[in-house]
Amino acid sequence: MMMDLRLISFIGSLFLLLTPDLFQTILAQEQYDVRLVGGSTAAEGRVEIYYRSSWGTVCDDTWASHESQVVCQQLGYPGNAETHAKAAFGEGTGTIWLDDVNCIGGETSLSSCTHRDWGTNDCSHAEDVGVRCQTSIVNDGSLRLAGGATIHEGRVEIYHNGYWGTVCNDNWDTTDADVVCRQLGYVGVDVLIDGGTGLGPIWLDEVACDGSEAMLSSCSHRGWGVNNCGHPEDAGVRCLSVTDGSLRLAGEATPNEGRVEIYHNGQWGTVCDDNWDTTDANVACRQLGFPGVDVLINVRSGLGPIWLDEVICLGPELRLSSCPHSGWGVNNCVHTEDAGVRCSSSDVTDGSLRLAGGVTMHEGRVEIYHNGQWGTICGNNWDTADAAVACRQLGYVGVDILIDGGHSVLGLIWLEEVACRGSEVMLSSCHHSGWAEIHYCGHPEDAGVRCLIAADLEKTLRLSGGADENEGRIEIFHDREWGTVCDDSWDIQDGVVVCRHLGYFGVDTVYEGAHFGEGSGTIWLDDMQCRGTEDRLSDCSGGSSWGVHNCSHAEDAGVRCSLTSGNGEVRLVDGPSERKGRLEIFKDFQWGSVCDDSWDRAASEVVCRQLGFSGKADYFTADQKGYGTVEGLIWLDSVTCYGYEERLEYCTDSGWGVHDCTHSEDVGVACDATEFQDEGSNG
Repeated sequence: MMMDLRLISFIGSLFLLLTPDLFQTILAQEQYDVRLVGGSTAAEGRVEIYYRSSWGTVCDDTWASHESQVVCQQLGYPGNAETHAKAAFGEGTGTIWLDDVNCIGGETSLSSCTHRDWGTNDCSHAEDVGVRCQTSIVNDGSLRLAGGATIHEGRVEIYHNGYWGTVCNDNWDTTDADVVCRQLGYVGVDVLIDGGTGLGPIWLDEVACDGSEAMLSSCSHRGWGVNNCGHPEDAGVRCLSVTDGSLRLAGEATPNEGRVEIYHNGQWGTVCDDNWDTTDANVACRQLGFPGVDVLINVRSGLGPIWLDEVICLGPELRLSSCPHSGWGVNNCVHTEDAGVRCSSSDVTDGSLRLAGGVTMHEGRVEIYHNGQWGTICGNNWDTADAAVACRQLGYVGVDILIDGGHSVLGLIWLEEVACRGSEVMLSSCHHSGWAEIHYCGHPEDAGVRCLIAADLEKTLRLSGGADENEGRIEIFHDREWGTVCDDSWDIQDGVVVCRHLGYFGVDTVYEGAHFGEGSGTIWLDDMQCRGTEDRLSDCSGGSSWGVHNCSHAEDAGVRCSLTSGNGEVRLVDGPSERKGRLEIFKDFQWGSVCDDSWDRAASEVVCRQLGFSGKADYFTADQKGYGTVEGLIWLDSVTCYGYEERLEYCTDSGWGVHDCTHSEDVGVACDATEFQDEGSNG
């Protein structure tokens, strides 16, 4: 009894030691709470949910606007919400608590929606879902820019009837965009941009502004919700918020590099590269908000006036226009001399990567940032697994090829003997010899890579989920995303095209019903109708439009491709061993069977000898032994062999594909078959 009183007293004293704030925090952290992490404001970020005393993430599979709405309402935000998939707010850590979440829309908490069992998923943190919640009530016709690299640009979205929706870019021009920018409080339009792919209704189409309107909804259009568009046609804009002397970088794919352009007298113009050096470029980068200059680059020619020439900065200037120069518009240059720069990214941290010295921005010498300094990586044991980690860290979809890293003569060699497993998020997480622990390397051995951009992968294929590299679920890359193919109408001719596309000799077997497991993401294709002669699956006639289907992932199509060397190869399939089974022969990228008309022991011996087996041979009707099939080609009929032929194709027959048989007459063969001699054509 005394021990119990002491224990109660001890626990009570612990609670007295807790500050009121800490005590309230402990009480407030309830099971099923949600929070947003990694955003620039409290109203956006990666969705995390509290369960079993730890925070975890939520997978973006099946996630849509209803789920985002429930999260925001649970957090107390009014109005609607944006969905951001594929770890848009960074990859989380720890458990992925929820997957395949499905909300109706009226739930008061995310945990009330249907979902897989807690902690059960087929996701990685690269699929962590995020949301952006609306923080204030908006009015019908209100606008916002979404999905842009800065707050001044993005997909144009308009609010109507309680929902945010997009604007189709049919006939979209700078007059329409200028109305948008002025309604949003900017001085005008800079440039039209790709709006990306939005969600929800497409509210407006065929917008035609005269330029005087105060709101986009006042412009002429087809009517709310009336359109003939898809979200790949969503309109986008970059708005001007500039003053005289403002800078921008133009003409390149990333926001921290490009042609240096300066705003003067109401017009953008370029800067000539006469005497342009890293001191000038450093001033430009700092004015643009970057930490400093990375490297000077060659850029494509610009348009408009060449505003500055002979720029000579001392270094401490806050604006490029404050540096000495020859005068506004005074120059002896042409646009082929426009100055360019790559600025150090504002998110450069220890372990950050860049590619230097390449012909394009997605190839070059791999350089890594450590201890405040860029350095190279030794190419000893550098392979595609290492390069793939580097490319993914840099934001590319994968590795293309390894290349010579060039011959850097400056800086440290930071890493040697890099050995990645392939799953690492950062190259610095891979095994290596230690920072600057270099023993056998010089700069001529610097590692290099060419990375794959999304355009390189468009409409390419891969096989997933198989036990071997030549089999699996068919996945096709489109619109920056891997997706699957539905098995509706899926047949051997479709498989022939897939295997040819992938570089195999032909098709072995096609599969329906998610034989290699259910995929995730978009189901891109359905109702394929290939003739078998096409080079790529996307070349086949028929089929649905991209993303249009009536399927679930339980119908994902699969294939096993042939690894054999060419026409005339034979094999025995569906039997108890490689020595016994239904006979098939390879021709024109696919396997087919052989009819048993005129078949005898001599023909069986030719088959077995071609397969490398010696000894006696026998034959039987495959269907009667349970080795039959109901689909595929019948390649040969009325085969007659003398018995000495080296290959079955050297025997006489009725011609490739010429027959009067059904698959119930497919022949089977048993090699080295003393124990099978009772199973011949008589039994």
